[in-house]
Amino acid sequence: MPYTLKTLPPHIKELPQSAQKTFMETFNSAYADCKKNGLSHGNKSCDAQAFRIANSALNKLAGKK
Repeated sequence: MPYTLKTLPPHIKELPQSAQKTFMETFNSAYADCKKNGLSHGNKSCDAQAFRIANSALNKLAGKK
């Protein structure tokens, strides 16, 4: 389900607002793409895929590999 800044998971709300926005925008985009194109892989739901992609974006933002 897509997020707004008010509905982000608690652990994401603890991050700086720029990171929250990055997570939200990345998650929502990945989720919409998955739903639109039916891109869920195996048993992974669009929620799970979008969450993984958004977390990866946060790691890149933080300079992690």
